[in-house]
Amino acid sequence: MLKPFNEYKYGLNWIEDPERIDHMIGWTYYFWSNPVAVHFVESKYVHIHWFCLSSNPNPDIMPFIEKNLNQIHWNSLTENPAAIHILEKNLKMLSPWHLSQNPNGIYILEKYPHTFPIAWNLLSLHPNAIPLIEKNLDKLDESGWENLSENPSAIHILEKNLDRINWTALSRNPNAIHILEKNKNRINWTALSRNPNAIHLLEKNLHRLNHWAWANLSENPNAVHIIEKNLDKLDSHCWYCLSKNPSALHIIEKNLDKVSNSGLCENPNPKAIYILKNNQNKINSFELVKNPNIFVDEYKEACQEHFRKDVTEELIAKAFHPKNLSKLSSWGYEEFDDMDFSQ
Repeated sequence: MLKPFNEYKYGLNWIEDPERIDHMIGWTYYFWSNPVAVHFVESKYVHIHWFCLSSNPNPDIMPFIEKNLNQIHWNSLTENPAAIHILEKNLKMLSPWHLSQNPNGIYILEKYPHTFPIAWNLLSLHPNAIPLIEKNLDKLDESGWENLSENPSAIHILEKNLDRINWTALSRNPNAIHILEKNKNRINWTALSRNPNAIHLLEKNLHRLNHWAWANLSENPNAVHIIEKNLDKLDSHCWYCLSKNPSALHIIEKNLDKVSNSGLCENPNPKAIYILKNNQNKINSFELVKNPNIFVDEYKEACQEHFRKDVTEELIAKAFHPKNLSKLSSWGYEEFDDMDFSQ
């Protein structure tokens, strides 16, 4: 039976040590950059770290920030993609360097061109800045071209400027595979091992991978089948990277003795929380507070479990009750058409 809604807690009850919970929420500053911190900002019993909260990308936190502008860290907020409406109302507080790092800052930079000198090398990282970058390629130096080489929206520019490409950065670019295939001698294999779209190239060139490449490959969500056949090549650093891989939970569950506690706590797959729930000794508070899946909605879980057990069993019992057997054919069970249920 389901308890009343208000008897369930949305949060951290799955963590058995209450002191650890208090420490995580109250004093671990990275918690405040976690989107789920929105549930705690109004509490009088927590110590808010304003630098981290100012960088929090959850739009639901913005009203709280707007009410506390005298507390926030402006450089941190200036890089926050969810804070553009606040930034536009406080232009005098903004740093052009930090604004150029904001993926949504292009709106303000274009709207107020005489107010903010653009940091072109930083801006070249952002996919939505490509139209502006394309008109100002002369403003990019070597660092700018390195960032542009990794930008998945800049392929048409890079194809016309092969001599300016940074090939290490391009090897990480998921949209640059066709360029890399034509220039295999320029591939950086360590960087390529991070590329989720380069699996076919990596599979044919495993002999080229060094220690760092295997570590990167361990973190690549599309390379799990390769890792699974080469577990003997993994050292402790590779296991740390694999422990963060959202596609590797089946390997993680079978190798808990090798798994990195820190890596597992960072794993973005919601199911990783349930591994931690059953293996409390693997909780690393400092890393876990960064994980957006840290909170478990106990009411939702209880509803799902109630449906799985009670409702499903009741439906089956009623559907296959003897008085309903004659109706089975009309429900789509044609194999019962020729059966006589009158006896």
